[in-house]
Amino acid sequence: MKKMLTLFLLLIAIFCSSCVLENEEVKIHPLLDNTNEPIIDFLQPWAFYNKTSKELDKHFEELKTRGFKTIIIQNTSKYNKGEPKECFYDSEKSFPWEKKDFLKKIITICNEKNINVICGISSDDYWWSQTSHEFDEETMNMFNEEETFTIGEILAKYKIQGIYYSNEMYSNSEGFIKSWTKNINKIIEYIEKIDPKMPFHLSPFNFSFYGGSEKQKLSFWKEFFQEINFRKFDYFLLQDGFGALSKDPTTKKCEDVYNLNVKIRSLCLEYSKVNFALNIELFASKGLASDDRVNLQKKYANTLGDVIACFSVSHYYIEGGKNED
Repeated sequence: MKKMLTLFLLLIAIFCSSCVLENEEVKIHPLLDNTNEPIIDFLQPWAFYNKTSKELDKHFEELKTRGFKTIIIQNTSKYNKGEPKECFYDSEKSFPWEKKDFLKKIITICNEKNINVICGISSDDYWWSQTSHEFDEETMNMFNEEETFTIGEILAKYKIQGIYYSNEMYSNSEGFIKSWTKNINKIIEYIEKIDPKMPFHLSPFNFSFYGGSEKQKLSFWKEFFQEINFRKFDYFLLQDGFGALSKDPTTKKCEDVYNLNVKIRSLCLEYSKVNFALNIELFASKGLASDDRVNLQKKYANTLGDVIACFSVSHYYIEGGKNED
């Protein structure tokens, strides 16, 4: 009778364990087991430049209520193949389109609410014509002149808490990395001459079009971390890659994206001083991500960094009208 009871209990245990395994959630890397919410949000100036001070105050009060402590202004000026196009601060250079008081207005409101401001620098539409210039020396020098000019003016005119690199970099096997790492090192060196303690931020992404295999991507990021002279207070905010998925992707697709991010973080820890964190994408291949997907992204992000950035509560939730549960 005891043998039969033991066998029966064993069968129940096996059955229960198989049920747990079948319904088990995606396994999370055990590095950081916390429940931090995003505290860094991105703001694109083109969507906010025409708002009144009262409207901006309301927006940032909402961000503060949601727990955000930092905003990244995606760019403060824009060029097209070296030609000035638009500007969102009081520059000494003449731009065809200007909103000179925008940045000052943002900084003033954020200071009142104890929200940090990280300023994006210049971006150039020509950056995305990579097949035309392949980031050759002449083109990179042009980008660098725009970028350092903007950094110099911003740091001279405003009190901010960090610099953000506005031209987005991405994994590729086209050899662009040599030009990019050289330029980033020039920018970090330039910032250090003005303010040695000013943090530098960037938020690149994985791009399957240029070198789509995992091996190619990891090779790119390894060289990236090896070559750039990051400081221990700089931040690498990797776009988490979920924006290319559907609003409710399969578990397998989520795991694949997450596992790649885990490997990139490992390379970062091995070869660089820079702080690693994820920039979670709230959008989907069509529309916005579901709440379940965003919750999973936050769970993943908590395992890979001490802070979480996102793109973007300002645009999709507050201005876009999506409600959080």
